[in-house]
Amino acid sequence: MSSTQTAIEQVDIAIVGGGPAGAAALLGLQHFAGTVALIEKAQFPKEKACGDAIPGQAFRLLQTLLPSFEAECAALASAAPSGGGMVYGAFGAQARVQFARPSWVIKRAEFDNLLLQKAKTARPCSHLQEELRTIVRAEGSAGQPGFLLTFRSGAQLWARIVLAADGAHSVVRKSLHHDGKAAQEAESIAIRAYAKAGKTGTQPERTLHLWFAKNVQPGYIWLFPVGSDGYNIGIGIVGKVPPGQSLRRMLKEALADPNNPIGTNWELDESTWLGHPVPLGKACSPVSGSGYMLLGDAAHLVAPATGEGIGHAILSGLIAADAAIASLANKEMTAAQMAELYDIPLLQKLDPLFARQRRLLWFGGTFPRLFNALIGLASRNSFLRQKLASL
Repeated sequence: MSSTQTAIEQVDIAIVGGGPAGAAALLGLQHFAGTVALIEKAQFPKEKACGDAIPGQAFRLLQTLLPSFEAECAALASAAPSGGGMVYGAFGAQARVQFARPSWVIKRAEFDNLLLQKAKTARPCSHLQEELRTIVRAEGSAGQPGFLLTFRSGAQLWARIVLAADGAHSVVRKSLHHDGKAAQEAESIAIRAYAKAGKTGTQPERTLHLWFAKNVQPGYIWLFPVGSDGYNIGIGIVGKVPPGQSLRRMLKEALADPNNPIGTNWELDESTWLGHPVPLGKACSPVSGSGYMLLGDAAHLVAPATGEGIGHAILSGLIAADAAIASLANKEMTAAQMAELYDIPLLQKLDPLFARQRRLLWFGGTFPRLFNALIGLASRNSFLRQKLASL
C-alpha cells in the first residue's frame, strides 16, 4: 500500500454482508483476537424475499454458540412452529412428511436482525454501513497481501482476508471469482407476498405446503404459516419465466384454479410482494480463492429443488470463520490451500444433497406425471416419506 494510503483502516478479516452467512461468520470469530470489520449497506431489520422457513439445521448449527437463540426466535411476533408439511403433485397426489427436527417459520426481517444483533454482541467489531463498489488485490502497509475495498461514500478499508456474504449479486464474486456465465446458468427466481385466509371457506392447515403445480415446472408454489394467523405465499421457478408471463400472474392463476390443493380464498397484501434471484447450488463449484471465501448466496448454496439456503449459509459462515483464522497463519494463502480449508469441508457436506436435488428437479420437470405418482407412493411408504422430508 502506498504512503498516501497509510491512513486507511486495516483489519485482519472483513465480512461483507450481515445476513445469516455473515452473522454466522462473525459468531465463529468470537474467540479470534485479531481485528474484524463487518460491512453491511442496509439498515436492519430489512425485508428479504424468502419463504421464511427456518430449518431445524440452522438452530442445530447455532446451538453451541447461542444456546438460547431458538427460544428467543420462538418468542418473535412472526414465529410459527412446523414439524413437517404437505407435498402436492401436479396431478392430485399428496403426501404428509414429518421433519426429523422441528423447524420454524419466522419473517426473515425479524430472524436476520436478531441473529446479527446476537453475533455483534458475542463478537464486537467495526461495523461499517457502507455499500461496496470495488475490491482489488493490494498490499497492506507492512507489505502483506490482501484486498482494498472501496465504498460508494469514497471511504476505503484494507483487509487481509475477505469473507463475501454479499448475496446473489455479490460484488466480491463478480470482481474476484470470474465465473459470471456459470453464475447466470445456475439461477432461478422467486417472488412472495404475505396473506391471510379469507373469512369464507375452509382455512388451510397451519403447516408447510409445497405444491408442484402444472404451470410451474420446474419449480413449486409454497404456503407457509406466519405468526398466529398469517401466511407467506410464493412461487419459485428454475430458469427464466415463460415469455408473456410473470411470476405474480402465474401464482394468481394457480390460486384461482378451484381444484388447487391450498385453497382459493386468499386476501393477499399487495404491498408485500417481493422477488429476488435464487442462486442454486452447483455441485463441486469452487467457492473460494487466494485470500477470500464466498458464503451463502454469494457461493450459490441454495438447494436446487427446495430453495432452502439459510442453513447452508450459516454452515458456510461457521466453516469460513475457522478457515479464515487458519489462513492468517500463512503469509500468502494460495487458492488450493484455501480450498482445502474451506471448499472441501463445506462441499463434502453439501454436494451430495445438491446432486440429489438436481436429479429430483430434472425428474420432476421432465416427467411430472411420474413425479406425481412418486408423491402418491410416498403417502403409503414411510421410506419415501422420510426421503422427501430429508430434502
